[in-house]
Amino acid sequence: MRAYAATTAHDHLPGGVRRAALDRVVDHCRHTADAADRLMNPTPRHPRSLAALTGPNPTTEPP
Repeated sequence: MRAYAATTAHDHLPGGVRRAALDRVVDHCRHTADAADRLMNPTPRHPRSLAALTGPNPTTEPP
C-alpha cells in the first residue's frame, strides 16, 4: 500500500505539493515527540524546547 501511494503521488502530484505533505508529516512527528517528552519529563532539561520553534502545530491548527 505504501509503495502504491508513493508511486501514485510521485506520478500525479507536483514536487511542491509532495514536499508540503512531507513537511506536515515531519511537523506532526516533531510536535508529538515534544509533547510526549514534556509529559514524561515535565522539568525542562533542554535549553530550547521544540515548542518554541515557529511553524504550525498540526494538533491544533488545520493545514
